[in-house]
Order: sequence, then C-alpha cells, then structure tokens
Amino acid sequence: KLLGVEHPSTAASYNNLAILYYHTKDFERSYAHMKKAVHIREKVLPENHPHLISSRDALKTIESMLKR
Repeated sequence: KLLGVEHPSTAASYNNLAILYYHTKDFERSYAHMKKAVHIREKVLPENHPHLISSRDALKTIESMLKR
C-alpha cells in the first residue's frame, strides 16, 4: 500500500512472483501475476524499457506453457 498499485516496484514484485510460480510449474498463477506486471509496466514505463520488454516476452512464454 505504501508504494501504490501502479508503482514500478509493485510491478517488479508481481514479476518475481510470476517467475517463482513458473519454476514451480504453477502456470496459471504465473500467468496471472505476469499479466499484472505487464499491465502496470505498460502504464509507467516507456515502450522500449527493458523491464517491459522482458515481462512481455515472459508472458508469451507462460502462455505457450498453458497451451500445452
């Protein structure tokens, strides 16, 4: 609550949780958290920011695991 729901650090936390869930093969939770990270990062970072690009790439990877 201190930083807010659209703070870059909040996005980083969602991103890190998504990675954790990915490595435990909980792809549904991973996807939900990465989607939140991407949503926040799209609002607060420029299109060419490496964190946004990385999160979008990770989201695509997680989506591909869900389609298996």
